[in-house]
Amino acid sequence: MASGRIDPALLLVWAQAARSGNLHVAADALFMTQPAVSHRLKQLQELVGEPLYRRARHGIAPTPMGLSLLRIAEQIEAALEDARALCTDTEGLLRGSLALIASHSLVAGACGIKCNDGLKTG
Repeated sequence: MASGRIDPALLLVWAQAARSGNLHVAADALFMTQPAVSHRLKQLQELVGEPLYRRARHGIAPTPMGLSLLRIAEQIEAALEDARALCTDTEGLLRGSLALIASHSLVAGACGIKCNDGLKTG
């Protein structure tokens, strides 16, 4: 593998391309143009130092290196999904409402009022 830091976004593009087996389909799924996907994959291949896929009759087929990077990309996708789920799961806890039920004497005590000093219940 060539030296250089790999942008995780490149791996995410690769994952979509490898799973779909077609650069046009991957581009549509990523809301990108096909040339943009091709450019990203070329960048990743240059960082890796070897091809990620070979042209097939109806699309692309991952090389052994491409399959290895696909597994890593899928781990990144899973980690991102875990992070999204964590944010979603805690969102309600941070913005929810709270209802308390307390006894007459507890409320009176908290407010500094004696139970018989005019605290009306109703």
